[in-house]
Order: sequence, then C-alpha cells, then structure tokens
Amino acid sequence: MGQVGRVGQVGQVGQVGRVGSALSLFVALAATLLAQDAAVGRVRAWRAQHEPQILRELFDLLAIPNVASNAVDIERNAQALTRMFEKRRFLPETIPTGGAPLVVAERRVPDAHRTVTFYFHYDGQPVDAREWTHAPPFSPVIVADLASGGRAMKLDEVRGAIDPEWRVFGRSSSDDKSPIVAFLALSMVNFDNNQHGPNENLRIKNLWEGIDSMAALLTMR
Repeated sequence: MGQVGRVGQVGQVGQVGRVGSALSLFVALAATLLAQDAAVGRVRAWRAQHEPQILRELFDLLAIPNVASNAVDIERNAQALTRMFEKRRFLPETIPTGGAPLVVAERRVPDAHRTVTFYFHYDGQPVDAREWTHAPPFSPVIVADLASGGRAMKLDEVRGAIDPEWRVFGRSSSDDKSPIVAFLALSMVNFDNNQHGPNENLRIKNLWEGIDSMAALLTMR
C-alpha cells in the first residue's frame, strides 16, 4: 500500500505589528507543525510495522468473489466486512434489502459533538477470467518488474521489505476494496497511538453497500 502523503510546507508568515504578537503566532505555528509532523511520523511508522498484516487482510478480502449479481458471494463479503468492523471496535449491523445487504457500522462516543459518515461499496462488475494474464481475478497476486512484462508473486512468497513500485493485481483491488482496507487500517492507527481519548467528541459512521456496480450497469442500459 502507498505511503501516507507528506504534510505540505507552510508558506512564509506575513509581518505582524507587534513583537509579542509575532512571537505568539510563531509559537502557535511551530506547535501545529510539530504536532502534524509527529502524527505523520507515527502513521508512517505504524504502516511500515504492519504492512504484512494490512496486505494479508486486503488479499483475504480480494479472494472473496464480489460480482454484484451473485447473492451468495455478496453475502460472504458482507459477513467478512462485519468481522473486520468488530475487530476495530465498531458496532456493525447487516441490513437486508431484498438484494445486496447494507453493512452499517458506528463507533459510538459519549457526548459526541460531530458525526462523520463514510461510504464505500464492496461489490464489483462481472469479470471475464480469460482477460487476466497474471492470475485469475479472485486469486490476487503482487506483480513486480512491470517494465519487463511483470513477475507475479503470491503474498506468501514475498520476503523482506515491500517495494512501493510493486502492484496488486486482483478484481476490485483499487475500486473499492483497497480504500476499504486503508480506512480500517487508519482506524487501528488511531487506537494504537492513543488518539482516541476519553474526551473524543467525534462519532464515526459507515454505510457500505453491495449494489453500486449493479446500479451502474443498469444505468448504462
């Protein structure tokens, strides 16, 4: 998975009328920048330490077929997502719809002042396995040496550090299962770095559905 982006540099601060005000502004800006750098550093360190686990969770999710028209496989995806939420201390619920179930999950915080809701879809469009060169669509692999035609590796065959130039080949690896795993990994970063304290006032909700790709196909007809 890609690295967390670097925090942008702050431009030059304009002149302030009084020396005291200038010093106060400098101290405030310095504290903000130090806090940002420290947070980014913790996130990068956590990601590097947990890369194998993050990729394993992604590969396990990619291995579950998610063609929107296959109700059995879509239900398997919904169940897997529910377990992933529970692992992160969310309260998940699977809501039947007559089609693909909705997976909703909430991290409840007492006296929360704000709510942020995230949307993802876990289904995918039909796929022709004959068009896949390195591996079948639901047998994800890492492909290295793309400039030379590509060399496929199973995740268990990887030794040492993860090369950021490698690519994951698997159905829905970019849309939308990698963003799902990235979001869930981020929620673990916060817990592992004690970012969720007793005074937290942010409630996080999730709405994940399994009919996005089917709806897109019907729209195009």
